[in-house]
Amino acid sequence: MTLVPSNREKFLFIFFCFISLLFHFSSDTSKLITNEKWLQAFTYFNIVIHLFFKPIEVFFHEASHGLAAIVTGKYILGLNLSWDGSGYVTYQNTDRLRTAFTAFWGYAGAAIWGYLIYVSSIKSNKVNRFFLSLFCLSFIYYADNLRTLIILASIIIVFLISWCSRRVGGYLLRFIGIFIMVSACFSPSYLIHHRALGDHIIMQSTTGITAIFWIGLWLAISLFCLYEALFFSIRHSR
Repeated sequence: MTLVPSNREKFLFIFFCFISLLFHFSSDTSKLITNEKWLQAFTYFNIVIHLFFKPIEVFFHEASHGLAAIVTGKYILGLNLSWDGSGYVTYQNTDRLRTAFTAFWGYAGAAIWGYLIYVSSIKSNKVNRFFLSLFCLSFIYYADNLRTLIILASIIIVFLISWCSRRVGGYLLRFIGIFIMVSACFSPSYLIHHRALGDHIIMQSTTGITAIFWIGLWLAISLFCLYEALFFSIRHSR
C-alpha cells in the first residue's frame, strides 16, 4: 500500500517518536525481551542511539543554558560533553533573576532547537544552515577538552553531510530533531525524583515557585514543539 504524502509524514513522525521513546524506556523494555538474540540486537541498538544521538541532545540543552547566559551578560567559563550522555556548561554566578533565566532555557531551548532542526530537514535554506552551523561552531571556543571538541566537530559534520545528502540526510535530521524534542519531554520528568540538584531546584530556589510547575512547563513546551513539527511536515507535504 502506497501512503499519500500527508499520511507518510504522520507515519514517519510516529515511527521516529517510537524509536526515541524506545531509547528512553530501554531499561524497562530489555526486561520484556526473552530471546537472547533479540536482546543482544536491542542492546547494540541502544548503544548506537546513546553514543550517536544522546551527545547531540545534551549539547543543545547545555548550549541553550550558555546562550541564555550570554544574553543576560554572563561569561561562559567552559563546556564539557561526554559520549556517555553527560555534560555541563559553567558560567559566572550573578543575581537570582539572571540565574533563573539561564536555568530555565536548558530544557525549553533544547525543545526549540529540536523543532528548528526538524524544520530545517523539510524546508532547508542557506540562512538556517548557516545559523545552526554558526551556533555549533561558536561553542568550540568554550570547549574544556579534546573530547568536547571532537563531539562538537561530529555534530557539525552530521549537519553538513545531512544537508548535502538530501533525502537520506533529511530523514536523519528529522530523527535528530524528534529525538531532541522527545528527550526534552522525558528528561524533565526524571527530575521529579531528584530533589537535591537540577534545573528545577534552581528555578524553585530563585523564583519561589514549586519545581513541579517548571517541570510541567518544560513538558508543555516540548509537547507543543512536537505538535508544531508534525503539522509543519504535513502542511509541506501537500
